[in-house]
Order: sequence, then structure tokens, then C-alpha cells
Amino acid sequence: MNKNLPQRKQIRLKEYDYSQEGYYFITICTQNKEKRLGKIIEICRGEHCSSLQKKIIRKTIKIIKERF
Repeated sequence: MNKNLPQRKQIRLKEYDYSQEGYYFITICTQNKEKRLGKIIEICRGEHCSSLQKKIIRKTIKIIKERF
């Protein structure tokens, strides 16, 4: 564990089964906190993404769906 990172509280519910279907909040961090993603609605529409960013976002969402 990196001691320079802030310690975060465990926010998961102990008795909740996170493998079940539902809506979940995710956090996406960018290198050096760069504002590269725009507003989530704009990302979904692809208005402020380069073609490479769109590919990365689509690939990542696919991986998340397959893994979880």
C-alpha cells in the first residue's frame, strides 16, 4: 500500500451482495487529475472525445461488463 495516498473509508455494505444486477456508481480517475473526460452526458454522446478516447471508454465499459 502506498503510504502517500489518503486512507479511505470502507463504504461497501457488509451484508449486500454486489454480484447482483443493479446500478452502481463508479469513479474514473485520470492521470494528474486532467479534465479529459468532460461531462458524462457528453461522453455518452461522444461529443468531446477523440476517437482514441472513445475506443478506450468503450473497451473499458465492455471489460467491466464482462468481469463484473
